[in-house]
Amino acid sequence: MTAELLLRSQVLGTQVINQADAARVGVISQVWVDPEAQEVLVLSTREQAFGGATQTLYLEKVAAVGRDAILIAGEEAFEDLDLSDLERLVGSEVMTEDGLRLGKVKDFQFDRLSGEITSLILSGLGIPLLPGFLVSTYQLDAEEIRSIGRERVMVRAGAESRLQQLSRSIFEQLGLGKPPWFQEPLPPALPSAATSEDDEEYEERYEETPEEEEGTEDYEPDEEEQEVYAPEAAADPGSEEEEVPVNPPVTDYAAEYIPTDADKENPDQV
Repeated sequence: MTAELLLRSQVLGTQVINQADAARVGVISQVWVDPEAQEVLVLSTREQAFGGATQTLYLEKVAAVGRDAILIAGEEAFEDLDLSDLERLVGSEVMTEDGLRLGKVKDFQFDRLSGEITSLILSGLGIPLLPGFLVSTYQLDAEEIRSIGRERVMVRAGAESRLQQLSRSIFEQLGLGKPPWFQEPLPPALPSAATSEDDEEYEERYEETPEEEEGTEDYEPDEEEQEVYAPEAAADPGSEEEEVPVNPPVTDYAAEYIPTDADKENPDQV
């Protein structure tokens, strides 16, 4: 069986025609990938290119794909499908097993009959609408793919040496741009960029009261330790010190004075 290779960008916006009555039922609005099987599984359609009700159908329900239209057998091809476990794939970060960033998925190629993904088209930004003269693009064989996750694709180590360059941006031609794997990594975030959750966790960790060490609750010092660490001896409770009155009585010296014979002779001196 001959493979019918399609690019995602070729399928999006294509009209969907019902073979039974040749009626137009919508346009392809999204291509959904099964990350475990690494294949296209579902197509989404809308009544209009930028609006209208959305319907879904399995890729295997497509009867034929032409240059300007996709044919389905009838309205019964549409089903209410769960898309929660599927991925768009476009925009996903592509990383090697040894942590090298190769860019983002801008497009991908798949077999229309089996849905199998055959290659990824990468660029630095992963924006489908940017033309090749603005961003360099590279093709990566699907055999390099290790796994597809949420917004990330893991590929074999050394895959950057096996990329095929499809377009070279004007910035790269002028020496102003480099492939993502040649660019310097971003500097680490400053301490002030820590999230409030990290701050709260830090405060909680260091505000906790330290617990007593196990086995110290009933500890009693021996006689030597008591002598070394004993505080100064308190005053002997048996020895009472003379209390000093707060307000001592005032002695009336005039009332106790007894005049002498000389005083009696010179009373004015008294």
